[in-house]
Amino acid sequence: MVTLTVTLGVPGSGKSTWAATLLAWWACTDLERTSPVDHRAFIASLQGRATRQLGAGVDVVTDGCNVDPRTRRSWLAVGRDADARCVLAIIECDPDEALRRNAGRPRGERVTPQRMARYLDRLPRARAEVGAEGWDEIIYPMPRSVVVGATRVW
Repeated sequence: MVTLTVTLGVPGSGKSTWAATLLAWWACTDLERTSPVDHRAFIASLQGRATRQLGAGVDVVTDGCNVDPRTRRSWLAVGRDADARCVLAIIECDPDEALRRNAGRPRGERVTPQRMARYLDRLPRARAEVGAEGWDEIIYPMPRSVVVGATRVW
C-alpha cells in the first residue's frame, strides 16, 4: 500500500529537512518559499501530481505548513481517493528556534514576521483538530538536521 504523508508545522520547524530524509516523491506546498501564485491553484496542481504518483505506486510526502484544516482535508481526500495510507507528521519546534531559522534564510526564502506570527497562533488549534480528521496515523518525528533551500517540487 502506498503512503501519503502530510506535514504540519510552522516555517523553520524542520519540515523540509525531515521530508527530504524520506524515500518518496516530494510535493513542496510552502508557498512563501516558491513563487507568488494563487494558493488554491498551486495546491490543486500539486495534488494532481501527487494523485498520479500515488496511482503509480509511489509514496508521496507533502512539505508545507498545513495549519488550515481545509488544506489538510483536501490532502486527506487525495490519499483516500488513491487508497493510500494517510499519515500526518506533526513537526514540533521551539517557536524561538523557528523564528531564528527563518531569519537565517536567504532574503527571498524568508517568511514575513507577520505571517510567522499567524502560523504560530494557528498551530495549537491545528494540533487540537487533527485527532478528529481521520488520519490513519499521526506521528511526531524529530528533524535530523537543518537544510536550507530544499523548496522545489521533486
